[in-house]
Amino acid sequence: MDVVAKPAPTARSPRTESQWSEQSQPSQQSRQSEPPARPAGESGLSAELNLVRAARAAIDAGNGNAALRHLADHARRFADGQLALERNVLRVDALCLAGKRAQARAEAIAFARAHPGSRHVERLRKVCRD
Repeated sequence: MDVVAKPAPTARSPRTESQWSEQSQPSQQSRQSEPPARPAGESGLSAELNLVRAARAAIDAGNGNAALRHLADHARRFADGQLALERNVLRVDALCLAGKRAQARAEAIAFARAHPGSRHVERLRKVCRD
């Protein structure tokens, strides 16, 4: 039985202080893509909830366009947030209210396909039917 030796790991050259600081600094491009900082003391979920509540209040007040602005802000800041499903459901309501019925129906259908077991599906099937 022949034994094959594995090559020894190569040692990495030590980094200089400037190399460490260059690599630890985010590039200009990555800084531009970072979400805006949250106000001090406001957790991610709290910030999400505030935006969703503002959208719900706008819908309740009959202002679909204002709701869509709040929901767009939520989508930008929390694309995969904890309240993303709720955001998508409210978006369908806001689109209807803003007179964008075809888009609302299309998004309701897409939601139902993506989340067939969601408790929101049945209600979304009836959206914009009045």
